Formats: sequence, C-alpha cells, structure tokens
Amino acid sequence: MKVVLDTNIFLHTQKRLLHGVDFEILESALQRLGITIVVPRIVVAEAKNQYREALDEQRKTLKKLEILFLRPFSERFTDDFLPDAVKEYERALDARLEALNAIKPDHADIPHDDLVQRDLARRKPFTVGGKGYRDALIWEVIQRQIASADTVTYLITDNYTDFGDEAGELHPDLQEDLRQRRLPEGAVKLLRSVAGFNEQLVKPSLALLDDLRQKLESRAASEVDLLSFFNENVEDISDASEEMIFDLGDEVRDAFKLPGPADSVGLAGVTNAELHRVIDVRQLNNHRVVVTFEIVCDAYIFFFIDPETFASTRNTSQFFENEIGTDQVNLGVDADLTFEIEVVLNRTIQEVTEWVVRAVHIGRT
Repeated sequence: MKVVLDTNIFLHTQKRLLHGVDFEILESALQRLGITIVVPRIVVAEAKNQYREALDEQRKTLKKLEILFLRPFSERFTDDFLPDAVKEYERALDARLEALNAIKPDHADIPHDDLVQRDLARRKPFTVGGKGYRDALIWEVIQRQIASADTVTYLITDNYTDFGDEAGELHPDLQEDLRQRRLPEGAVKLLRSVAGFNEQLVKPSLALLDDLRQKLESRAASEVDLLSFFNENVEDISDASEEMIFDLGDEVRDAFKLPGPADSVGLAGVTNAELHRVIDVRQLNNHRVVVTFEIVCDAYIFFFIDPETFASTRNTSQFFENEIGTDQVNLGVDADLTFEIEVVLNRTIQEVTEWVVRAVHIGRT
C-alpha cells in the first residue's frame, strides 16, 4: 500500500520532522506491510517554506530576547541565525525522508492548462473562490503517478474538506477522476491522521500477519505447508544452494574441528527435514505475502582437505574416506544442515509463486 502525506501532517510531528509515537509505529511496520511513503515534491517545498515562515513570525520575539541577553549570548543572534536554522531544517527533512525511503514524485510534467480548466470548472480540490492550487497539484500527482489498480493509496491530510465530502470520504469529483483513469473504486482513500491510519490499517494488519506466522509455524495454515513445500522441491532447492554450500569450508572446519580449511563442499543428499521456525511474514499487497523460514535436515556432505590437514585431524572416525590422493583427500560426513528460504505466497490461490534460498549453514541456527 502507499501512503501520501499532505503538508499539514508535518505540523503535528516533533520539530516537523515526522517523529513521534504515531510515526514510530508506522515506520516499524513499513517493511512488514509493504508500505511506501509518498511525499510529493510540492509538499516538501511547502513544508520547508512553512518552517521558514514560522521562524519569521518569531523574529520579533527573538529580537526582544537579544536585548535581554548579555555577551557572548547576544552575539549569537546574527543576521545569519534564522537562515542557517532554515537550512538545517531543510537538510534534516531531506535526511528524514531518505531514512523513510520516501518517494518524492515531481509535478513538473502536469500541464498548466489542465489545472486552469479544473479551476474554472470549480472541481475539487479547487474551492468555489478559486483557492487550492497546491492541493490540486498534489491530487494530480496522486492520480497520474501514484494511484494504481493493484494496491490502495491512502491520502493522509488534516485538510480533508478540500479532498473529501461531508462524510469524510474522497470527494465525488476526485472519484470521477479515478474512474476516468479506469482505476477501481477505493483505489484512493482519505484519512485525517497517521494515528487513524495506524488504528485502522497498521495494527490490524500486523496482528493478521502474526497470526499467519504462528499458523505457518505450527503447520496449521490453510494456504501452504512449508515443510511439504520443501520436500516437494528439495532437488531444486539443493541445486539452487550449490554455490552457497560450496563456500561452507570454514563452517565445516569449525563444526568438525579440522586443523585446516575444507574446500569445495558439496551436498550428496538430505533426509529427515523439519520446519525449524518461521522467521518473518511480510505483506507485499492485498493478495501476496513474503514468508521467510528455516528448514533443518540431516545431510550428507563431502569436501576436500589436503593430506597434511587430514593427518593432523584427531577424530577421523566421523568421516567417510571417499578418496585419499597425494594432493588432496575427499571426505564425507553426516551433518545437520539449515536452509533459510524465502517464498512469495499468493493467499488468493493458496500457492507459492516464487521462492529463493537466502542462506545455508552447517548445524542448527
């Protein structure tokens, strides 16, 4: 889902930098719920300008304080003080938006004539008196660049009268715009605060994901059985893990207390697989989730060491000597092997549509 922030939302956060309890809740859920923060460039520019204006309003108060301060404190209130404060806010805001991975769509390609026609027709977000130019730019960015059929876009604004009707729903003029673009009803929804978004969407969605994770871990989910998925695809998973397993020499050395490195690790087969744990469940969209889980199994692995290392190994009875040559020794051993796998689960059709092996380790993690 996508969340578009209007300028007035910045005013309700600490130092106008999108901090505070509500944003902490939202930020912690961004990755798990697949939320993209959208702040149109016109909103960024307006937020910076409003900060400058707020400081200008306090200039007289600062001047009064300057008269009361003794040196060296009075000397700190130079002509550069407020401009420097504005520059620092602009830097901090840009850094904050980057930390949120916010996208900042531009409005440069929106035809001015389209806005003029909208204004003359008195279509929202324009008012009857012709006000609302910046709100109109925000809406044009949303309907042209952000809104889509595959996910819901939430416009969070405290100025809901310019975008909504008396019931607080998206205004009919804006709904008609979406229909003209062949977008489904409900493609864009209106909310008045981040707190409201958290209560209506974030908290319930996280609870559903946690419930799904528990069901997957207990193998009670109707959508998929992760252990059965592994067993049905074990050959393909083993093939996809070949390079990772090849590089497990250091883990083999540490696990079996070899005096030297092991090279060219390979996998001959796995048995007795079990679902160890479900690490995470994240939402991609309304129908798909990403599930990360671990499978632990008994494995037969083989590797190569040099004859000197083999001769110095204390407990060689644990190994199967496949081949002893003059340059290298090929050994085999039974080991616990842990696969970390990530799958994309389509909950509508109850199938895994994509998967990838993220890691392979010797032993149980």
